[in-house]
Amino acid sequence: MTAQEFFNQIDFLYESDPEQVESFLQKQRMIGENRQDLGWQLMALNELIGYYRSRSLHQASIDHSFMAIRLLGEAGLIQHVQGATTLLNCATAFKAAECYEEAKLLYERCLNIYEDEMNPKDERFASLYNNMSDLYQRSGDMLNAKECLVKALKIIDKEVYSIEWATSMTNLGGLYLKEGKIKQAEFILNQAQAIFSKTEDPHYGVCLLYLGKIRRSVEDYEHGLALIRHYFKENDDFKAGWEEYLELLKEKNLTKRYQLAQKKEIKGIELSQVYYEEVGRPAIEKNFPDLFKQMTIALIGMGSECYGVDDVISQDHDFYPRFLIFVEDNIDAQLADGIQSVYDQLPDYYLGYCKTHTRYKEKRDGVFKINAFFKEMLGNHFKLENALDWFYLDEGVLSMLQNGKVFKEGENSFNEWRQRFYYYSEDVRLKKMMSCIAKMAQSGQYNYARMMKRGDIVAANHALSQFIEETLKILYLLNRQYCPYYKWRFALAKRMFKEEAVLRQLESLVQAPFEPLFYTKPKEGERRSSDLKVKWIEEISHAIIEALKRQHLTDHDATFLQDHLENIRTRITDPEIKLMHVMEG
Repeated sequence: MTAQEFFNQIDFLYESDPEQVESFLQKQRMIGENRQDLGWQLMALNELIGYYRSRSLHQASIDHSFMAIRLLGEAGLIQHVQGATTLLNCATAFKAAECYEEAKLLYERCLNIYEDEMNPKDERFASLYNNMSDLYQRSGDMLNAKECLVKALKIIDKEVYSIEWATSMTNLGGLYLKEGKIKQAEFILNQAQAIFSKTEDPHYGVCLLYLGKIRRSVEDYEHGLALIRHYFKENDDFKAGWEEYLELLKEKNLTKRYQLAQKKEIKGIELSQVYYEEVGRPAIEKNFPDLFKQMTIALIGMGSECYGVDDVISQDHDFYPRFLIFVEDNIDAQLADGIQSVYDQLPDYYLGYCKTHTRYKEKRDGVFKINAFFKEMLGNHFKLENALDWFYLDEGVLSMLQNGKVFKEGENSFNEWRQRFYYYSEDVRLKKMMSCIAKMAQSGQYNYARMMKRGDIVAANHALSQFIEETLKILYLLNRQYCPYYKWRFALAKRMFKEEAVLRQLESLVQAPFEPLFYTKPKEGERRSSDLKVKWIEEISHAIIEALKRQHLTDHDATFLQDHLENIRTRITDPEIKLMHVMEG
């Protein structure tokens, strides 16, 4: 990897998946260390210092600063211009951590190096002056703070370094704002915004927070907070802006938004409902007053937020306010496009979250025609012309069609279609249970131990995985609920079926030690207990048999799951379903 490829990859990760930046940089630092390449280590360390600082992880930023300074000493660069950029970066880390004296010493050393070795018009002076200005502001020395910013702006070529120029202007605008010179601040910040708005640069967020404060603009705050959260998480700038934003929501009497914003953990379905009620509904009802009563507005889908099992981790991707608008298929195409256009013009930023726009993902919000939606989700068997059609439908999709929340019922066929797929008939449910039981018996009770005896640990783990999968599927069938996409099966089951002992047994199964050596020939005099995974497989199988008995689906006392299949088959009334192979379903 070249240095240019290194920086290109960082830019890509910040834009597409900021959560991966840290691991990438730490990996590169270790590569440099293993190769004893001081230059590569310093390059990675500089980026890590900036990464941690931007997220207000101050101790980590300072720790890596000390590492970088030590390397500068080893490389003999501590007094040279080649190392001055690193000193500047370290000084900024100390400043952000409120270690002002340490920061001042490093800035002054950096300035001395620059003055000794560089042209006074060199662009690197501008970055130094910007940071020194911030240090002076924090120390209450507004005169020197302003002087440094003026020096920086004189150096920066606006046409060549537009983002650096806009950043300096933002800093100057913020300084005037602190001094109470509102008109001057707004004039300067508007110029910065004109540059930033063409790029959505990460530093645009602070500019918007300043403008939000001046304009008393909820939209500016939400846009700025969303940018900062996306690139830097909830750092110090975000936290300060958030407090001001809450006060503004209260001032504007945006009660629902204010109440939701105060929650420690916001659920996606709550975010979308308030977004619809405060922003979406007024716009759609205003533009389509006659058609509005026919629309169904909901949030349903594959995301964890639609199941209500989303958490803070879920917010690292595809977490934003959205909703689906369902209309009849015979709606005029131009009218449908008009509704979509109104939806697309709704604010991208709300409560500090940003809508995701990408051509590489399926459409997850906006306008949908009802019949076309169900057909696309379920395939050619969506009309359910006979009972066997049920076996061709994806159960995860069926689960998705029943999840989420309807924010507004419409005068259309959406609810009728949804009810049609509410749940399986009893014959279909029983046949699917037979399939699960057969696969549980084969994979868990039969094949797991056999594969372990053969020393084929990959096949054994595959068998164990299938046993767990089929156990969860039958748990949903026993409770007459569709089984969702695999990521949410266990989490949702814990919420829906709290009293089920099988859930605790499954956790014990996966936590039990994996013991390939148990199946080797024992040494002389060696005593071994049973394989705990086999023990839990049998416990789970027994619990499922007892559940079948409680539902009067078997009266057999056998411990092997497969022995109960024919008992269940006798309860099926549909002759075609009854004749299906035991594994089908």
